[in-house]
Amino acid sequence: MESIRLLLVEDHLMMRAALRLLLSGYPHLKVVAEAENCQGALALVAQERPDVVLLDIFLSNQSSIEYIAALRARSPQTRILMLTGAPDASLHAQAMAQGAQGVVRKEEPPEVLLQAIERVHAGHLWFDTCFDLNPFASDPAPEDEATNGLATLTTRELEVIGLIGEGLKNKAIASRMRVSEKTVQNHLTSIFRKLDVNDRLELAAFARRSHLLKSSPD
Repeated sequence: MESIRLLLVEDHLMMRAALRLLLSGYPHLKVVAEAENCQGALALVAQERPDVVLLDIFLSNQSSIEYIAALRARSPQTRILMLTGAPDASLHAQAMAQGAQGVVRKEEPPEVLLQAIERVHAGHLWFDTCFDLNPFASDPAPEDEATNGLATLTTRELEVIGLIGEGLKNKAIASRMRVSEKTVQNHLTSIFRKLDVNDRLELAAFARRSHLLKSSPD
């Protein structure tokens, strides 16, 4: 199994040690660095280029969400998995909107954290199962209109949706598809119209409900 390199970002020493001990029980997981704050994480993510960052959503009683974009800018291929003790859907949505690929509650069993790490590393998003709706969900588009729009999506538009599902921003999508950012924006405008969604968050929610995002076999 492919090795997954991890950066732990947690301000509580005992929690960080417990995480390290837990993760050491899985041979394919390797903790390459640890930080107690976001400033330290910014330096380490650029230095170590980990596959996945496990980032506590609150560090020293302050939100770490605002640092997500900076972390990804320093290592674009690194995936961000948030850890939280607060089942707050709005915080989860904010984290995902800033570029995190998933959120896991600290009270979940170890196997859930393991599955989240593996899924995020494989290029998928991870949604917390404690909510009936995922944190992107607001007022979903009428299913009949959106479902009808699915049939009109082009191959390139489906590719854009898949890359958004990977958490990529327009610039990265343009690079992956070898097109201009303007072309990506045009695709998004067309997708929003066809699926009757208003923004990327609604699009991600609809894509997940409609199984447009790739999933790995169980």
